[in-house]
Amino acid sequence: MKEIEITDESIYEKAEAFSEFRERCKMYLDSLGLNFDKFTIVDHDSYIGYISESVIKEYLKKNIPYRDFEVLSWSDTCNMYEIYNAVYGNDPSMADMVKEYFYDKCDLIVETPTKTVYIDVKTALTKKQPTEQWDFMYPVVQANKEGKDGAILAYCVYEGTDKKHIKKVIVAGYIENKTVKKCRIIPKGAITKFGTKSQTDNYETYLWRDYKSLEDLINEILAE
Repeated sequence: MKEIEITDESIYEKAEAFSEFRERCKMYLDSLGLNFDKFTIVDHDSYIGYISESVIKEYLKKNIPYRDFEVLSWSDTCNMYEIYNAVYGNDPSMADMVKEYFYDKCDLIVETPTKTVYIDVKTALTKKQPTEQWDFMYPVVQANKEGKDGAILAYCVYEGTDKKHIKKVIVAGYIENKTVKKCRIIPKGAITKFGTKSQTDNYETYLWRDYKSLEDLINEILAE
């Protein structure tokens, strides 16, 4: 696992602004009958997602030894100026553009001279220190989205009672999409080993068995 300390204090304010904007997008799409978001279950999902994605993006940018490469967020591929104007101006003519942004194909895009890799970033919030014995439930419908190569799993770790003050991001590793689809499915409504009810069909992935390190991912990106 890779531990990355939070050093940029401005990330919290940026994450808050991002979370508020995502909620505004949701309201906009809902007003047009286009809100199909079933996975932003708790308020902090967008907040912690912004933090983990930003930290991982910067880590990859610093550790891929190519001069001619890019690490992009999905929003880097979108016309965010027009999307902001549409959402805050309630312009229904831009619905398709907002929907394409909101229901993103992936979270990160790594482009090298020879390949393009599409990566999701899955994020969970915890006060505990993650271990390789943990498992992670990956929604089947998300794993089945076309075009993704795999996902990076990250845990945002907080201390004390303030869940928004993330001290570090622990990257559990990278899982290929084809590996996810070989895992056992926990059906919607089933009681998990934690005594909770599964909200959707989930692939049960195990950190020790199914995930590669970030270094392995970088080596695969660099391989011809």
